[in-house]
Amino acid sequence: MRGVAAALSARAHLVHDAGDTTGGETHGRAAVARALVGIRMRFPGAQVRPARVNGAPGGIISSAGGQVVAVLALDGRHRIREVWLTTAESKLARWQPRPPQL
Repeated sequence: MRGVAAALSARAHLVHDAGDTTGGETHGRAAVARALVGIRMRFPGAQVRPARVNGAPGGIISSAGGQVVAVLALDGRHRIREVWLTTAESKLARWQPRPPQL
C-alpha cells in the first residue's frame, strides 16, 4: 500500500462508480490508497495495465481470466489528485476484449 500512497496527493479524491450502492467517494491519501488496494485485492491474479481513459492517463484491471474488472482514470500534476474508478459491469462492456475475427 505504501507504493500506492506515495503516488497520491495528500488531498487525493476517489470517485467509485460501482453501478450500485457500494460505490461512492473517498477523500485523503490513506483512505484512497486503502480503497484502491481493496479493489485490487478483490481480484486475485489480476493485472493492471496502463491505458488512456477518456483522454486521461489511467489503467485497466483485468482478472486472471482476461475479463476487465475495473477501469480508472487519473488526474494530477506531481502526484495523483483525482481518481475516477468504475467497476460497473454496464460501463465495462466496451473495455472487454473482443473475440478474434475469423
